[in-house]
Order: sequence, then C-alpha cells, then structure tokens
Amino acid sequence: MRWLTRLIWIIPCLLVLAFGLKNLQPATVYGFGGSQWDTSMIYLVLVLFVAGLIVGLLAMLPVWLGLRWRLHRANLDVKRLKGELASARHSSALVSLKPKAAVAAEQDDHARA
Repeated sequence: MRWLTRLIWIIPCLLVLAFGLKNLQPATVYGFGGSQWDTSMIYLVLVLFVAGLIVGLLAMLPVWLGLRWRLHRANLDVKRLKGELASARHSSALVSLKPKAAVAAEQDDHARA
C-alpha cells in the first residue's frame, strides 16, 4: 500500500517536471495594476503546481479534522463500553454463586421436561 501512495505522488511530479522541461522559454505573467513577472515557464508551472497542492490540502483539512474528531469520539465510546462490559461481567459473576455442576443439573432437568 505504501508503494501505491508513493506512486500516486511520484507520477504527477514527474509529469510536471517533464512539462516544465519541454517549456523552458521565457514567459510573462501580467498582474493587476500593471505589474508583470518575467520568468521561465518551468518556474511558473512549479509555482502553480505548489499553489494547487496547498489549495487542495486546505480544502481537505475540514474533512480530515472531522474524521479525526469522529475517531476520537469512537475511541472514547469503546473505552466506556469496555468498562461497562467489565463491570457487568463482574456483577454477574457475583450474582451466580451456584456451583457449575448445580447449574448444569438444573439445565438438564429443564431440558428433560
């Protein structure tokens, strides 16, 4: 599974690198207010790729935090239920003070009837 995750990361990075190496010519990016940025196309693609990664991670952050919260609450519920189960087992062990042989004999009597 780890190799699949790495492959999912490596393939887009290699595609972006290959795209950048094919486009080494200069590019001009015009902004608002008459600003401009003269750079190589590979830097422009790299900046936009990183910006896309950041936007994607920020978009996933609320879902990720929500899932972490649900996992935390589920773990708390599991601990609470384990405690209740241990308490119930302890109390039922105290209630049945009859020997096992007597309980088995009673069950046999009920089965025959």
